[in-house]
Amino acid sequence: MSHPPAVLANDLVRLRRSTAADARSVFDATSSDAVTHFMEWSRHTDVSETEGFFSGCAARWDSGEEFHWVIEPANERTIAGCITLRVRGSTADFGYFLLPVFWGKGLALAAASLIVRWAKRQPNIFRICATTDAENARSIATLGRSGLAHEGTLRMATIRPNISTTPRDTAVFGLCRDDF
Repeated sequence: MSHPPAVLANDLVRLRRSTAADARSVFDATSSDAVTHFMEWSRHTDVSETEGFFSGCAARWDSGEEFHWVIEPANERTIAGCITLRVRGSTADFGYFLLPVFWGKGLALAAASLIVRWAKRQPNIFRICATTDAENARSIATLGRSGLAHEGTLRMATIRPNISTTPRDTAVFGLCRDDF
């Protein structure tokens, strides 16, 4: 598999490969109660946590373990959020977040659609998927509109540490090569 491009863009968003220098700008999102509410990782309480994640992004990209972009509105150089793609064997999964000021503007759908479109063109990817908390109505709508089908709900499957230490129901979305 080839690595995805460092920049993917459409009329609404520009996905730019993240750098360590982006960490301070992204900390507003990673420390936000609203942004991190449904995440599988704990809210960041200090910028050093965000810096630690971003300092490893280049190595994870180069190894093919994980591809991480910042999401920018198409005509701005403001960070609206982030999106990550992981390819494991023949499966590609992704996740994203946006700062609340950018919610409802179509940026999440535009970013997810770029990832889905790129993954569909890769000959070794046979499944594209994403998950979200079963109560995250915004992400459920976005994933459905990005071309992924709701495949079901895994009961008590994922701990969302910013909500509870008890596992919560997880909505699973996917698209298989037979559906491309």
